[in-house]
Amino acid sequence: MKYKATFVGRARNAIGIFYPITDTVEAETEKEAFEKLGETYEINGNFKLTRPKTLIFEGAGWEETKKQFPDIGNCRIRTRLVNDEGTVIYLEIMGREKQMREDGPEKPAFVQHCYSRDCNEVSEWRKHEGKPQPKFSYTAGNLIEWVNRSLRCSFSDLLVVNDGSVRVHATKNPLF
Repeated sequence: MKYKATFVGRARNAIGIFYPITDTVEAETEKEAFEKLGETYEINGNFKLTRPKTLIFEGAGWEETKKQFPDIGNCRIRTRLVNDEGTVIYLEIMGREKQMREDGPEKPAFVQHCYSRDCNEVSEWRKHEGKPQPKFSYTAGNLIEWVNRSLRCSFSDLLVVNDGSVRVHATKNPLF
């Protein structure tokens, strides 16, 4: 399990002041995570350990597009997520291989569907539908940034499942 740690400390065996540090660590338990960080850092205070939130998508397009979109692994993905305000949102987005405009991004992202659970036609999320996103290339980093900014979320990781084990339409619940 991956943990994110924030604390005041310094590199082990360093001499000098302590400063704010943010790092990630792989460990089975919180205790093990603290111990692993203690091998690298001298921890002086304000220790906080959290698990990063992973945005999970179902691969809904052609998996062979891994070559064009290597860090996402599919040309069309969809999810049902919960934003930081507790709103459940369905999102389906695709990547295009070619620029749509000369001044647009390479391999632009295109939001096909974006709405809250009640499918309200006047939902604020609908404003993103059917539009290429300006200056938004279809990459994992850009996708996380866009979702966090536009849908008011706080995800740190992205996972696209292409093997059929994750099915958005087989449940009414968000994907976790």
